[in-house]
Amino acid sequence: MRGRRSEIGAVLGPFLVLTASAGAGLPLGAARASAQEAPVDAPAEVRVRPGWDETQPQPFRPTLTFTLSRPLTAGDGRLAVVLDAIDLSALLVQRGTMVTLSLAREALPDGPMSVAVYLVGTDGAWRERGTFALRRRTRVGFDSTGWQPRLAAQSEGQLAQTGVAPGPGARPLPFQDLAWNGGLSGIARRGGWRAEWQSLVVANARQPLRLRTNQLGAEAPSVDLASYSVQLAHRRGALTAGHVQVGNDRLLANQFRSRGLSARAPLGQRAEVTMASVSGSELVGWNDPLGLARPSHRLQVASVALEALPKQPGLLRAELTAMDGSLQPLPAFSQQAVTDRERSRGLGASLSAALPSQRARLALGLARSRFTNPVDPLLSGTAAIVAVEETARWAQFAELSVEALRQRALFGVVTSLQLAARHQRTDPLYRSVAAFLQADQKQDALDATAAFGPVQWQGSVSQGRDNLAKLANLLTTRSRTRSTSATVPVATVFGRPTAWWLPTVTASWQGSGQVGDPPPDSAGFRSPVQRPDQWNTNGMLSAAWQREWLQVAWRLNRSVVDNRQERRASSDFRSMVQAITISAAPSPKWSLGLDLSDERQHAVETQTHAHSRRVALQGDWRPFTSTALNGAWSTILSDDRAATRRGRNDEFRAELSQVLRLRRSPTAPELRVFARVARTRMFMRLGDLLERTTPQRSFSAGASARIF
Repeated sequence: MRGRRSEIGAVLGPFLVLTASAGAGLPLGAARASAQEAPVDAPAEVRVRPGWDETQPQPFRPTLTFTLSRPLTAGDGRLAVVLDAIDLSALLVQRGTMVTLSLAREALPDGPMSVAVYLVGTDGAWRERGTFALRRRTRVGFDSTGWQPRLAAQSEGQLAQTGVAPGPGARPLPFQDLAWNGGLSGIARRGGWRAEWQSLVVANARQPLRLRTNQLGAEAPSVDLASYSVQLAHRRGALTAGHVQVGNDRLLANQFRSRGLSARAPLGQRAEVTMASVSGSELVGWNDPLGLARPSHRLQVASVALEALPKQPGLLRAELTAMDGSLQPLPAFSQQAVTDRERSRGLGASLSAALPSQRARLALGLARSRFTNPVDPLLSGTAAIVAVEETARWAQFAELSVEALRQRALFGVVTSLQLAARHQRTDPLYRSVAAFLQADQKQDALDATAAFGPVQWQGSVSQGRDNLAKLANLLTTRSRTRSTSATVPVATVFGRPTAWWLPTVTASWQGSGQVGDPPPDSAGFRSPVQRPDQWNTNGMLSAAWQREWLQVAWRLNRSVVDNRQERRASSDFRSMVQAITISAAPSPKWSLGLDLSDERQHAVETQTHAHSRRVALQGDWRPFTSTALNGAWSTILSDDRAATRRGRNDEFRAELSQVLRLRRSPTAPELRVFARVARTRMFMRLGDLLERTTPQRSFSAGASARIF
């Protein structure tokens, strides 16, 4: 059968060719020649494919490979490769369909490059076969780096002063104080790894203004390290050295900032563990770079957090925290205090839950801390003291918030309502060296926030008490607070948002009081005055009008101190303050402000009145982009009729500043120079005696430079 088909094809083939040629109008000879000659295919176009991933960084000096769709022939010409504007065709090595280009010895610029491949024909024409992106790592092997240096200098001093007698240790005039600060911050990446760093170094030529003067006195260095941190992170894990914040338990270790080490690592998809060891107080300076040189002055915190729903973090999260801390009497560098030795160990647990819609959220926390004050011979000296016993106490909190209404139409008005309840209790003698809580306290509160269209309203009710152990030798005090506030944009309420003459009105009221429980007869409180009973109120009403270039605000404030103690019920105080503020900026080059206030105070028990009025005017003028002139003047008139005393205090100040830039760029170095003048004067009339002080004048100048 197959042989028959071949014979039929051999017979009918020429016939079909002749027939098609005749139908096309070809001569019979041409058709015969076409039937006798076999067709020849033209060579396929050469295509080029890169041998690297264009989306991934390559080595800084890579070896590039290309794959050709077919080997080149003599008629194709030659291959050419251009990196940006550099022709590297002479370095190509071709073996069949593989082409190699080694850049190991080439000096190439930093940053990404483009690789263009051409086919240079025998006629000299360059035909592009593809352009590919080449991302390279940095010279030190990172995928990308970015760093930002920072350096600034300041100089400020006083040139002249009159009207003030120089006191002991006064500095001779004129003088200038020079200070500067600088640092380096940056980030580097490679693969899934990331390294970040930042530092701040400060310097001051004057010894009292140096960073560690409170600690070292005259030995404080003029150039000191204020802060630094270095972090190495990979996905969810991180290792940090330097200044860190540790602890996420508000009862046990709450964002304690100091110098030390911190590590965070994931435990599968649901859990995460964090460990940290830091100094017991905030450190600065070059010594003790890790903050761990003193084992007796150190905090160690470890926590494990579990996300029950890792795809929806925050819906159900539990965290367990352990803390062990020991503090020596070493205050922070900026703290002037006499401290005691302290040590505490504790364990805390917290739970947070929320609905997927976030309309309800719950947070619970419980902690137990064991605290003691070890005996410090440096503080006790030769005195016989009773050693403090180690105590273990509890602390707890609970918070619940519910969004009862979310953008719901109520009587035709879009309404929102959110309710919250808070509870916190700390046992007597509860103390943790890494959290700052007031012991022996119980607080409960209810909060409400509502929005009725454009009207905003807030309300709060809270109460608390101390002496939770009900000790007979301590006075139990109960406190309560009530507050409410509302903001009403009148123009929006009446549907006229462009009516600037309709103000935005704000009203608020707050009442707070303390009352002591009746003490037992054995408590030793002999006088009723020792039992507190007071209620304070503060009400405020304000209105504000605003246009594009004009703002006007009026405020009325009234406060009352109501003493309800036995024998002191008339020891009340009342005060009222009215104020008007007008701000105008009709031009970007200048602005003006006016403040007027009137304050009256009345003591009910002594029937005395005090009255003071204040007028203040301030202005700002910028004749040029880099030139500014601003000033302020104020006068205060006081009147105390009971003391037959009247006074007046005038103040004036002005400053002229000029900014010089090397070029017009936000990051360009700039120099700012300024000059200030100030004048104060006071008048006092006591009865018929008039006292007038000598006007005090001062003139100061300085400069600040941002180098980079």
